[in-house]
Amino acid sequence: MWIASCFTENGEPALGLSPIVNIRDISTGALVITDAAMTEKGDGFYAYDFVGYDEEKDYAIKADSVTLIGTDRYEFASTGEYNESLYEIKSTTTDIDLRTTLIRQIQTNRLELADGDTGNWILYNDADDAALLTFNVTDKNGDLIIQPVNIPSKRSKGV
Repeated sequence: MWIASCFTENGEPALGLSPIVNIRDISTGALVITDAAMTEKGDGFYAYDFVGYDEEKDYAIKADSVTLIGTDRYEFASTGEYNESLYEIKSTTTDIDLRTTLIRQIQTNRLELADGDTGNWILYNDADDAALLTFNVTDKNGDLIIQPVNIPSKRSKGV
């Protein structure tokens, strides 16, 4: 499977880079590809042929331009059912390990929309003893989106 990234600098295609790619197995968090060189394809595009790709697994991918700075430096992607999740989480952190952990938690149903009026969607760790990330769940008018008590979430513990 080809991994392709487009790097830009100040909105223009970044040419002549020597980017690297790191790929993690989402289910285990293990690095399966470390600092592999990407090949320039033109117009700011760089690619890597991930020959070890297993379509039964999901992967988190980080392409690092190495020399660019700020938001231009990295490109992120993932494969599988939650491939859009990594892109959305990109806006909250630049830590690929945290992103991989968050996606794994989503896959193992560690999310809870709390009953009642807390107005938060909480992502817990595997031990269920620490909240990793909390999302405010209000509508466009600022009104709470409340899960009815008669339909408790899997992790509400009957509250």
